[in-house]
Amino acid sequence: MSLEQVLSNLEKWHQEKRAGCEAIARNITGKIQKKARKEAIWQDRSGDARKGLMGGTQWDSFTALIIYLAHSMEYGPYLELCNDGKYAIIEKTINSFRKELYDSLKRVMNA
Repeated sequence: MSLEQVLSNLEKWHQEKRAGCEAIARNITGKIQKKARKEAIWQDRSGDARKGLMGGTQWDSFTALIIYLAHSMEYGPYLELCNDGKYAIIEKTINSFRKELYDSLKRVMNA
């Protein structure tokens, strides 16, 4: 096998793994967003804070894929930090998907 073939195969492998990781991340992000919106315990007044819980993914570098959940309302940090975290939803929700994410990524990388 020539060096060109090895490099070509390595690039193909990289693209397949990257695509698999992206697909898993998008799937998990949708679940995280849905769960956070459903399980946020604060009382809705306008519904904006609940609708403003947004999940997403982005590549931070060649090897780092970020999955995030964030508030889009300016008072989101208040909901997360005040009252001893009574209304916090972000960390709890993300942590509830750690095992599923890890197991899914492990399957992709070992396939």
